[in-house]
Amino acid sequence: METPEAIRHAGKEDEAPFAELKALLDEQLRERQPEGERTLRIGSAGVRVAYAGESARRYVEEHARLYWTDAAPLVTVRVVSCDAFPVGRVRESTLWQGDGQAHLGRWDFFIELDAASHSARAVVAPAAEFVSVDSAVRVAIGAFVAPEHCVLLHGMASVRDGVGVIGSALGRGGKSTSARLLRAQGWTTLCDDLPAIHEEKREFIVSGTPFWSCREEDFHTDRFTTERVPLRAVFLLEKGRTVEVIPCERPQATATLMRNVLHYPMEEALGVAKLECVLRLVGRVPVFRLSFLRDELPEDVILKQVHQ
Repeated sequence: METPEAIRHAGKEDEAPFAELKALLDEQLRERQPEGERTLRIGSAGVRVAYAGESARRYVEEHARLYWTDAAPLVTVRVVSCDAFPVGRVRESTLWQGDGQAHLGRWDFFIELDAASHSARAVVAPAAEFVSVDSAVRVAIGAFVAPEHCVLLHGMASVRDGVGVIGSALGRGGKSTSARLLRAQGWTTLCDDLPAIHEEKREFIVSGTPFWSCREEDFHTDRFTTERVPLRAVFLLEKGRTVEVIPCERPQATATLMRNVLHYPMEEALGVAKLECVLRLVGRVPVFRLSFLRDELPEDVILKQVHQ
């Protein structure tokens, strides 16, 4: 299965940065004990995040506080924010895979994924934005959480009158723009970058997550809602010259949504389960191609499909 992230698999030329980052990860987690921990509810999954460092603390204790839960965690992520992180040492997202473990490096973080324990350890750059810590938590969920608890889908999710819709796209595909246009029409944004879906009694439920696309200084937690609502339609977003809604055939809908599902290839069985989940989704929830203008999305376009 493909992942929506642009990931390059490591070659011999990547051995030096791997050794450097792995040594830094081991050193930091050996010398620095967690300063606190919280379990976040993402979909119906509990994700425990243990943290050290100010940027990691602010992410968990301030930014993600609406998602705290007492539920038992399915995944544990330990994150250390480190001033010594060699920013830019890995220029492209690079994946190193071995027996039962995988390591993912990017310009601002390095994470180790352990399949046996369903846990992750990460060292991140203490950037002014939450991107580093946020990415580490996303990766762990994408690697380990089964679809009956949570599937993270690149897109925006909005709710109105107790039902939800998703507009799915990859980067610069119109997620934040469509969310903004719907807010002007009375919709509430659940998430503008990576909402969660899961199944309850043969119904798909969509919920918000702390995974937003905007910069840290733009975050306002009064924009967040922890509502969990039935998913009534999925729109595959396209920026175009006209506003047009076209029903999407199942094969095309399945292929596009699988490309947009956040997944890191740790376990083949989990990849198969996510494919089966998407197949059920397109069988139960109508999927449309939605072409819209940059600043124009007529109010009845979405409502018409939701209330059909």
